[in-house]
Amino acid sequence: NITLVTGIANSTHLTNHLMCTNKVHHVNFPDHHNYSLKDLNKILFKFNNNNADKKIIVTTEKDAVKLSTYKNELNNVNVYYICIDIKFNKKQKFDKEILDYVRKNKRICKISK
Repeated sequence: NITLVTGIANSTHLTNHLMCTNKVHHVNFPDHHNYSLKDLNKILFKFNNNNADKKIIVTTEKDAVKLSTYKNELNNVNVYYICIDIKFNKKQKFDKEILDYVRKNKRICKISK
């Protein structure tokens, strides 16, 4: 059993991936969320109310860094994180659009002495 903790814009793919082989209890926060002690208590409440013999907390790498503030409170809990990679389906097109935008919007800065 997994208590999944996310603070990302779209956690659908991650949730679906984990649900293929596990029972998932998702605690979802807004994108770029800064975790508070109240949030941690919510996570631990969900985790502790899971009666499974084998249970863990899984989060993203980004959220694991933010939750590390509470490492003392999470000391006796199995917490793991998943690295999330961003892949572009049309990377060359994306790169071209970015470069075109920069070329059109570059500013010439004059440095005065």
